[in-house]
Amino acid sequence: YLLDQLRQKLDYVQTLDAVRLMIKRWPQAWTKLVERKANGHALISMLNDNGVSGVMPVTPGSMSKEARAGSVAPIIRSGNAILPHPENPGYQWVETDYLDEASKFPNASNDDQVDATYYILKHWFGNQGAQASDDIIEAISGWYGE
Repeated sequence: YLLDQLRQKLDYVQTLDAVRLMIKRWPQAWTKLVERKANGHALISMLNDNGVSGVMPVTPGSMSKEARAGSVAPIIRSGNAILPHPENPGYQWVETDYLDEASKFPNASNDDQVDATYYILKHWFGNQGAQASDDIIEAISGWYGE
């Protein structure tokens, strides 16, 4: 399940505060994936230095964003990734933000949610997804849990 997100442009201190807030909000989320780009290096070090457990650096590797998204499309199609239904209180962002962006991928002005989805699904499922560039738009069609 993808249950929460924060979508803002943040400086380093604001990012650190936002991560700490998410950790308090979701203590059962024991793994924290942090992209090793931009401020990610410093964030990883700071969290580790402050005793935050479960911090795992991730890197995009050499695959294109389209290939990364395509590699996890079979996981989504098989029903192994669930989003909260956007009609549930507090989850309107699923339709207005997340699915809107994913449905426009790879031509959307933003694609960080698609990338974040790749990272977590790759973490959970390893290499079970296809390596072909499957159509992520088809895969996310009607993609919510009830």
